[in-house]
Amino acid sequence: MMQPETYTSFYKQLLQEYSVQLVNDPTMYETMHLFPKAHKFFPSSLQTLFYEGLEPNLEEVLETFTAYDNIFIKDYVKS
Repeated sequence: MMQPETYTSFYKQLLQEYSVQLVNDPTMYETMHLFPKAHKFFPSSLQTLFYEGLEPNLEEVLETFTAYDNIFIKDYVKS
């Protein structure tokens, strides 16, 4: 998967040089590529907890979700 900045450049280059317009514009690509932006499109029952750093406190994450039978831990990029 491309980073959003790379996709934007790719999108613009295809459009300018070849008159090819991709189905997903750069804004939609970024929205669905980055999980913090895409999670709002998932079911409302999805519990979310975001960490800004690279190394979240695993004990805190597990304590937050102890009421659930299953948890899913995902990195920032949803791909």
